[in-house]
Amino acid sequence: MKSKKLLVLFPGKRYSCDLPLLYFAECVYRDAGYDILRLSYPEIEFEGNPGKEVYEKIQKSVMMQAKKAKLDSYEEAVFISKSMGTVAAGWLETKTETKVRQIYLTPLAETLPYMKGKKNISAVVQGTADKWLDPEVLDAFCREEGLRLVRFRNVGHRLEAKGDIQKSIRNFAKVAALYQEDA
Repeated sequence: MKSKKLLVLFPGKRYSCDLPLLYFAECVYRDAGYDILRLSYPEIEFEGNPGKEVYEKIQKSVMMQAKKAKLDSYEEAVFISKSMGTVAAGWLETKTETKVRQIYLTPLAETLPYMKGKKNISAVVQGTADKWLDPEVLDAFCREEGLRLVRFRNVGHRLEAKGDIQKSIRNFAKVAALYQEDA
């Protein structure tokens, strides 16, 4: 039977829904009774920073997948997004009638306009060594907007501690705890 609640997972370029941060989200929300929509954009290829044309292709792909899943038929949705997917998640929220909560994992600078003035953001997560968005910029933005910023020390964009698998696992467990708190 279809649930009234939907989890939508927005992967990054090199971070699929099968990797820990998004996989654990799927586990937590499925156990909480949510339907799951795992987005993908395999047809979109680029190198370096995605430009406007790439984001437009992603938006088209995301919209087709959201319509197929009947996003607007749900009473509520949680969007959990990683990196490039945070831009798509912010954009899709502007296109749906469904009540949305967001968890942004390692957002990009292009995501910030979608986050401005929003009160439906459960958490923003970033490593202090993230090279894709200056941690000081995100910290100031979140303070100004009153957003909950969860930071992981000395890790980059994937929240993994190179050479320290136990620290990586602890980081993933803390993010999973955020999901449990939200679900």
